[in-house]
Amino acid sequence: NTIIQIYESILANGYVAGRPMLGINYIPASSDEFYNTIVQENDLPSGTIVIASISESSDLNNHDVIVGDLIIAVNGEDLNSTDILPEIVAESSIGTEIELTICRVTSSGEISDTFDITVVIVEDIGDNVAPDPQGQSDSLEDYIYGDDE
Repeated sequence: NTIIQIYESILANGYVAGRPMLGINYIPASSDEFYNTIVQENDLPSGTIVIASISESSDLNNHDVIVGDLIIAVNGEDLNSTDILPEIVAESSIGTEIELTICRVTSSGEISDTFDITVVIVEDIGDNVAPDPQGQSDSLEDYIYGDDE
């Protein structure tokens, strides 16, 4: 039954309707030497994640969030595991608001700002994750190492 529902939704909509998403690609901070050092030196939660890209349909585009920012907490709960945020998103309904605590990191590895934002969970319509439309770095590597262009 589930497979038939998914198939019918894809035929009707071009995507599986009703799936919630935040609209980012991310990496665990612990998987990158640069960000892992920042997490350790600043005693940030062990499950801190790094925003690697932001979807065009993500509500994050309505906030001052950029590729390279760290998400350190959701709904006031420290990210002591990288599983916390995806679980909360998966359990949310489209239109649900969640609070994220964001840490802005400079290219030299300093924390320049920490702030909370409230974002809306959007429907996953299968759009590709694209660079931030506000002219930010095209990729996390460009943010860390600089854009060679």
